[in-house]
Amino acid sequence: MYQYEFEQIGHSSDVVVLYCSVETLLSRERYKKDFQVLLLKRAHEPCKHLWCIPGGHTEAYETLADGAIREAKEEAGLVLDNVVFVANYDSLLRAGKRRVIASCFVTVFTQKPEVTIDNNEISGYKWVDLAQVGKHKLAFDHNQMVKDSYAAICKTVQT
Repeated sequence: MYQYEFEQIGHSSDVVVLYCSVETLLSRERYKKDFQVLLLKRAHEPCKHLWCIPGGHTEAYETLADGAIREAKEEAGLVLDNVVFVANYDSLLRAGKRRVIASCFVTVFTQKPEVTIDNNEISGYKWVDLAQVGKHKLAFDHNQMVKDSYAAICKTVQT
């Protein structure tokens, strides 16, 4: 019998958490410098000590969006009312050992939320100007997710 190289495909639900003023969100001219993104510092492998966005493995009993909402609550103490789907990302070795398909969502706060990290998974957090995110090497494919999420917000919020 043929045995596939990847016996198991994992699925991750990740969420880009942005903060900006109401004026910025509704403005015709949005600039990356006016947005901040929440980054979390991973406390364990894979990618230990790298910055990332909230996210993790989707449970079998939940929708992809519910997985992103749960992960934001578990890792950062955030209560998300709504997330918007951005894209799927497919990587053969995302977690180092197996294929993982990640679904990315985005949410925007117009008041900076209080962050409470889970010290078992996360060793720190910071808000970073969106224009500066490219200077950080984020875990997995999170740099691309942040970039795509900003583009999605710009397309979604029309004035």
